[in-house]
Amino acid sequence: MPFLWDEDRIRWFLAASDYTGYHRALAGHLRPWLRPEDTLADLACGLGLLALELAPDVHRVEAVDRDVRVIEQLSARAAARGIENLHAKAAPFEAAGCCDVALISFFGFPAVAHGRKIARRQVIWLVDAGTGGQLYPRRYRKPKPIEQAQVIERLQAEGIPYTHDEWTLEFGQPFAHRAEAASFVRGHAPEAGDDEIADFLAHHLIPTGRTDFPLYLPNPKRVGAFFIEPAGKLP
Repeated sequence: MPFLWDEDRIRWFLAASDYTGYHRALAGHLRPWLRPEDTLADLACGLGLLALELAPDVHRVEAVDRDVRVIEQLSARAAARGIENLHAKAAPFEAAGCCDVALISFFGFPAVAHGRKIARRQVIWLVDAGTGGQLYPRRYRKPKPIEQAQVIERLQAEGIPYTHDEWTLEFGQPFAHRAEAASFVRGHAPEAGDDEIADFLAHHLIPTGRTDFPLYLPNPKRVGAFFIEPAGKLP
């Protein structure tokens, strides 16, 4: 089932990114792999927060996602920040055309296969590298669509050259009040009862001392990065 953005998910994701600086930090790790003359294609970009951070480092960014809502928001956010070299399009990732670098963030093998067809220089594939913190009770955690061990096994089995790195970045969730925290947990674990949610928050929610977001759920997120040669470079 595809991931569906709604108003709450968008609001929480933006707040988490801004509060933790997650996408700024992730862009800092990726920046050495990019060149000023590059065209970067962000496939299935979602809200495009990583594309926004990387846009100043490349010649052009083409961001594609089939969700019209997030593409409209990305375009508006780029305009508000004065970013003129980012072009967002509501389309499936297969619509992305020729580029220097294809970026795939937490998406599966089909997007990577397309990225290897269209990239002249390399594909950057970001995947989950393991469980981090707890944003909701662990017993409701759903299997990730793609895990780092599967990526390594697949790339090695197919003889695809790659370089690998891994980082742990904080990407927790801030809240304006406890009721919002309960709503967040319930949205990710709808099977959980009120008592279970209250107990989870009692053990994991921490005070921040801030007036805008006085409560926070920590979440150290382990990110695996694979820098893959495009298909054209294979023998």
